[in-house]
Amino acid sequence: MRPRLLPHLLLALLAALAPLAAVRRDPPAADFPGWPQTWDGVDLIALPESAEDAAAAAIFPGRIARFQAGDRHVVLRWVPGPTRALHPAADCLRATGWTVRDAPPERDAHGWWSCLGAERDGRHIRVREQIRAADGRSWPDPSLWWWQAQNDPDGYWSVTEERSQAEPGTWVPRQVP
Repeated sequence: MRPRLLPHLLLALLAALAPLAAVRRDPPAADFPGWPQTWDGVDLIALPESAEDAAAAAIFPGRIARFQAGDRHVVLRWVPGPTRALHPAADCLRATGWTVRDAPPERDAHGWWSCLGAERDGRHIRVREQIRAADGRSWPDPSLWWWQAQNDPDGYWSVTEERSQAEPGTWVPRQVP
């Protein structure tokens, strides 16, 4: 090998290895603010943790709780910052035996919600979900949120609302007050 080529090869090798040596600095995590007492003006009543909830909470990097709010069940998940462990409700439903179908998105005072219908053992539910930031921003989908939440450790609420549905295929959008 020619001696003049050696410095160039060493520089190329260092350049190739430089990204491996980069130190990633995660922003500090937000503190958990505690569970809200109301949701959209309706009192929240804490529900007992199910076996499915306990299994999910064991591997989730935030907090999870299930509540009753009027005629709907509300699952609140709080995360201190972006995480791939916050995934769409459809994934959880499918993993627990529900058949899921897409439904039109909805918009209310908090922004857009992704929506779906699900069925298991003759039970039909309507589900909508949204992720909210403390500053009022919202996202209907964890993928959209994840990319925008990078470098923003404010803490986020993931809201999943579930209502019973009379029959499959019926979709009555939630009325916005």
